[in-house]
Amino acid sequence: MARIDFMRPIELGFKPIKRLPPEKILALSFGGFILVMTFVLMLPKCTNSGSIGFIDALFTITSATCVTGLTVVDTGTYFTPFGQGVILLAIQLGGIGIMTFSTFLLYIFGRRLTANDSDLLSTSLGKTNGTTPRGLLLTVIIISVIIEAVGAMLLYSRFERDMGTNDAIWHSIFHSISAFCNAGFALRSESLMNYVGNPTINITIMVLIMLGGIGFVAFLELERFLISRSRLFLERIGFLKESSYWLEAPFRFSVHSKIVISMSLWLVVIGAVIIGFLEFNNVQQGMPWSTRVLSSLFQSVTPRTAGFNTVDIGALSGATLFVIMILMFIGASPGSTGGGIKTSTFAVLLGMVRSRLKRQNHVVFFERRIGSFLQSEAVTFTIIASAVVIGGALLLQIFETGGQGHRASGEKFVELLFEAVSAFGTVGLSTGVTPKLAPLSKVVLIVLMFVGRVGPLTLALAISRYRQPSKVVYPEGRVIIG
Repeated sequence: MARIDFMRPIELGFKPIKRLPPEKILALSFGGFILVMTFVLMLPKCTNSGSIGFIDALFTITSATCVTGLTVVDTGTYFTPFGQGVILLAIQLGGIGIMTFSTFLLYIFGRRLTANDSDLLSTSLGKTNGTTPRGLLLTVIIISVIIEAVGAMLLYSRFERDMGTNDAIWHSIFHSISAFCNAGFALRSESLMNYVGNPTINITIMVLIMLGGIGFVAFLELERFLISRSRLFLERIGFLKESSYWLEAPFRFSVHSKIVISMSLWLVVIGAVIIGFLEFNNVQQGMPWSTRVLSSLFQSVTPRTAGFNTVDIGALSGATLFVIMILMFIGASPGSTGGGIKTSTFAVLLGMVRSRLKRQNHVVFFERRIGSFLQSEAVTFTIIASAVVIGGALLLQIFETGGQGHRASGEKFVELLFEAVSAFGTVGLSTGVTPKLAPLSKVVLIVLMFVGRVGPLTLALAISRYRQPSKVVYPEGRVIIG
């Protein structure tokens, strides 16, 4: 009789899939997961009515997996607790990355991380110095759970005053995971508008959004920085014994983390000031100053791919909607739960403009030069992203207002453009037109959400064939620019 060795690592995986490049595996994993979860959401016990159409189910799961937040039905009333749990599972796995979670399961089952697994983690989460892929994987999972648990407890301290204990617990868990994963799904049709002036809800949600949006690499470095500085402080006051290690090897942020953290803070502050100024006599009219500040900050943080709102987005001025579209297009940081072209890409573009205006030969951040290849990647990514958004917005205009004149279509141009940018940036903010869209328009938004989460450049590499670079070097040609 054959013996079974339970201590032997379980070898899972499909070899033809393993041989694919990381970009293709990443795209296929998201696509396959979305398709499977769509059929799960179509089960009768997921909805209160007992049924949901394929397009609406696909839209909802894509929005959840791509951590967008756009909805065609009300999440809190249309879906049963089981259906809401399915959506929450899609949000959680989509937020940390399908391949991150699946690789984690393989590691739990005893399989060692291969070079291909490490490439996948680097594609999903980014690269960090001094941390092994296995350490990064475990740290991301553990830290995510801890942050979401703390967030849920803080939210519960406020929700339990407005609803029963069981509902308060479920709302706290759901909104904490949704905020940290930058999903923006809410269990109330008005999102968080009833808490526009509440510090606990506003600050907790904003902190969760920012922690999930700066990227796991930057977050881990921020954690190390706080730990090292806390250790030094405790040593200086005599609480801990002095350790030469902390003096010999003080922690230093990488250039990447310095760029994304500083750019994120600048975007939040500048966005809040502009939104507060534009909406002072509009949606913020009559609000106390403390509520105005919270409202401005929240609406500056949430376009960074989160999707929650504490004011009516449809009531905002056109100028404010335009500012929010810019913030949504920039999005979060690389390796995070958010979308957009990313803060680092935007920073490199600004650095290129600055260097050209100063007639400098190099783009420099924090006394470090940014290579020409990274500059070309930033430009390429931005051009592809712009083309995707423009193409999606054009299709939405055709499907929704193709037979109407500009005057007859009213404000639909701005609303549909806003919808396209929100979908690509995986934000989820909407002026309220999403449930009214035609089926073809919903398909367009589904594609935009998928491309925005996987990444235009990653998707382009996934669907393109690998070709050997040409060895022919042509003579340089001169072109007049500007």
